[in-house]
Amino acid sequence: RTLPVPSGDPALEKAKFDSALETARQQLTALYEKAKVEIGEEQAAIVEVQLLMLEDLDYLDGVNMAIEDGSAAAVAALDTGEEFAQVFAAMDDAYMNARSADIRDMSHRIYDILCGNTGFQIPDGEFLLVAEDLAPSETIQLPRERILAFVTRQGSSSSHTAILARTLNIPSLVQSDILLNVAEECQILAVDGFTGTWYADPDEETMAMLKEKQAAAAADRQALEAYRGKESITKSGKKIILAANIGSPEDAEAAVAADCEGVGLMRSEFLYLGRDTLPTEDELFEAYKKVAEIMGDRPVVIRTLDIGADKQVSYMGLEQEENPALGLRGLRICLTREEIFRPQLRAILLASTYGNLLVMFPMVASVWELKAAKALCAKLRKELEDEGVQCPGKQVFEYAMNFYQGEY
Repeated sequence: RTLPVPSGDPALEKAKFDSALETARQQLTALYEKAKVEIGEEQAAIVEVQLLMLEDLDYLDGVNMAIEDGSAAAVAALDTGEEFAQVFAAMDDAYMNARSADIRDMSHRIYDILCGNTGFQIPDGEFLLVAEDLAPSETIQLPRERILAFVTRQGSSSSHTAILARTLNIPSLVQSDILLNVAEECQILAVDGFTGTWYADPDEETMAMLKEKQAAAAADRQALEAYRGKESITKSGKKIILAANIGSPEDAEAAVAADCEGVGLMRSEFLYLGRDTLPTEDELFEAYKKVAEIMGDRPVVIRTLDIGADKQVSYMGLEQEENPALGLRGLRICLTREEIFRPQLRAILLASTYGNLLVMFPMVASVWELKAAKALCAKLRKELEDEGVQCPGKQVFEYAMNFYQGEY
């Protein structure tokens, strides 16, 4: 890779960087909308994380300081991203460790925009993808219906590639010892996702063993259909609720197709992310109503807006906090911003007439917060009743905890 030469004018380099940021924002927004439709809002949040990173003040300050010191905009964006990525990579927490890939992906995108680089080319037909590593945005763009398996030399079990592979039931090997030139030169490459093994030009005996495993796995998946529609009960007779986590009506459709018995958590924040303004009461109502209708009599626990900390939206104007994870977030934000909380609660109450909705309030730290939230719910329920709308309010706001305790 040939490094770009700085122009010698920091102001010009900063202008280039600002322009690249806007281009990256447009690209990621388009990718987010595409991913939301094709793989659901929860997986599309991979892109949302990178959109938020484009606004990270520490990153932006780091790039601008490097430009002031004489770096080309592209080099400053790449090097600053790598510095941040290494900090995350050194963390003990597996989830935070894996986020280093998001930072590298975002900074490489800006670098490529500034250097005029184009993305990778996807082959025709079905293929087995082998790579040193895959960036999160690259993984989302792949034609998953044509991929037979992922094999990467880097990555982790909590990387976006591995998570997406599990979601889509695609065999995936990460941190593999495969050599890229071996994969490129062999005639046949086979992957055993059960043992985490790859085979270059396997012999007839190995091929027969792998095909037998493939047939057995397909038979096992087919055998599971016999349990569709049956209750989840242990051998000792204990009833278990098999519930799904969702972020959108599309996710609810997939949950019903998988024969879930309810929604244990609907993450409302996905209705607020990836846009420039707050969703209206009508927009929220339509989303909740659709989920309620899709799920029918199955219970649906809706988590009210959990924003703050790692989930920021620029249009809400939240201040930077030293420890946002414990600061103003979740229910605490909603109680101080009734113009945000009120439409959501009204939308849930209105939609509750179309299904079996329950509510969970996130990040409750004190009893007074719960009492304040329930008081507002009672007030809004009374308003709707005065408007002629009868809402199953007690069911909506009292029984969510019983659902989680298995007493529903």
